[in-house]
Amino acid sequence: MRIDNCRKSCKIRKILIDAFLEKFTLSEKEVATLSSPDAGNNDCDALLITKNQRARNYVKNSYQETAFDKLYRWIQAESRSLVRDTQEIPVTLKLALKILKQRPVLFK
Repeated sequence: MRIDNCRKSCKIRKILIDAFLEKFTLSEKEVATLSSPDAGNNDCDALLITKNQRARNYVKNSYQETAFDKLYRWIQAESRSLVRDTQEIPVTLKLALKILKQRPVLFK
């Protein structure tokens, strides 16, 4: 009986973890877009073919700034949760810091 409860508990945890990862894991293309300042330009240009460059730049920059701000807040939360004695920094945190270097104001 106890083994059955453990199996059910493990299955439920697996379902929850899989759902979490599916919702919050970025694809390789999304990571490339976030880490390259020029990667989203083509999409933005295709959607906003216009003589008014201000509109294109506004849309592109507003989404980029929102993404950098969210990344900045996530890094802060992750940094606070690190154990001081731990010398190993998670790979995701290293990648996030590398991306955030593009915004020196936030990186500092």
